Amino acid sequence: MDLPRLIVVQGGSAVGKTTLTRIIARELGYDAIGKDHFKELLYDTLGVPKDREDSRVYGRAATAALFAVAEQLLLTKKDIVIESAFHKGLAEKDISDLVASTGARVLQLYLFADPQTVASRFNARIATGERHHAHPDKPKQPEDFLQYGDTYGKLGIEPAIEIDTSKMSKEDYSVIIDEIKEVYRG
Repeated sequence: MDLPRLIVVQGGSAVGKTTLTRIIARELGYDAIGKDHFKELLYDTLGVPKDREDSRVYGRAATAALFAVAEQLLLTKKDIVIESAFHKGLAEKDISDLVASTGARVLQLYLFADPQTVASRFNARIATGERHHAHPDKPKQPEDFLQYGDTYGKLGIEPAIEIDTSKMSKEDYSVIIDEIKEVYRG
């Protein structure tokens, strides 16, 4: 049997990680797992954290849950896509350990966009009022997103496909799906 496939969708806020993850899952038949789902469950179950440090604990727990579920799915030979704003310099070990324990064939999709586009998307998402209360976002300016390359930059995971989502169209998603298929063919 072929080794399971693991796609890691990486990038900062509002670069299109969740949208692309859902498209990949639908088009390729992969299971999809996002850190935000676990974080929201923790908020709904345990309540709102009392301070910033508690919020960080929730985030670490959500990340641990994501990797635990990912490992179980990969061990059953399921192809999966995981997504989060993984911290560069920290996430590589978790992903490397996941690959080592499951034998998965990994591919990183690193998403980024220009700061103006990210700020516009981020603020539009807030304006809908539909975002879960686990994300107490406040409006931001483009310069607020300049640190992304340092914090949520491309991970040291190869192979990797870099995707500028500043001006994505429906046709671009088809190209990305084809690129993913090509990587796993080789």
